[in-house]
Amino acid sequence: MLHSNTIHSIADRAFQDLKSLQVLKMSYNRVKEINKDTFQGLEGLVRLHMDHNRIEFINPEAFYGLTTLQLVHLEGNLLQQLHPDTFVTLRHSQVFKVSSV
Repeated sequence: MLHSNTIHSIADRAFQDLKSLQVLKMSYNRVKEINKDTFQGLEGLVRLHMDHNRIEFINPEAFYGLTTLQLVHLEGNLLQQLHPDTFVTLRHSQVFKVSSV
């Protein structure tokens, strides 16, 4: 769990070897953007908690390949808009919590 730290950025492919990781909690950090390859390799991810960061931008391809993702928490960020295709490839996603858009 990487919750409540002072993480400002996530390197591309930082999690690429964690194919079995199901829950990623990075809430209450200082992340400003989610790049195209940020979550690459998280093939088993089911729940993603990125709420209460400082996210201003999410690359529309950031969630490509996350076919098992079901829950995305993004509330409490600085998002002004999301590209219409941001979540288009997610087949199983059921809950999106985005309150700042």
